[in-house]
Amino acid sequence: MYVDWNDWPPPYREPPPPPPRPRFTKRDERLVVWVLGVNLLLWFLAPLAGVTFLHAILAVLRG
Repeated sequence: MYVDWNDWPPPYREPPPPPPRPRFTKRDERLVVWVLGVNLLLWFLAPLAGVTFLHAILAVLRG
């Protein structure tokens, strides 16, 4: 049996480059800005609303 050793070792092949990372579209960027804005707004307003809610419960309980 004839074996051709002329191609040994096999030639080095570079691995394919990783696929590019997906980028945000303009719509995605607007959505992220809106979500961050709402979260920032709630960060300041939610404690105030919570205190108001507690005051209302205390007022009902005191009669």
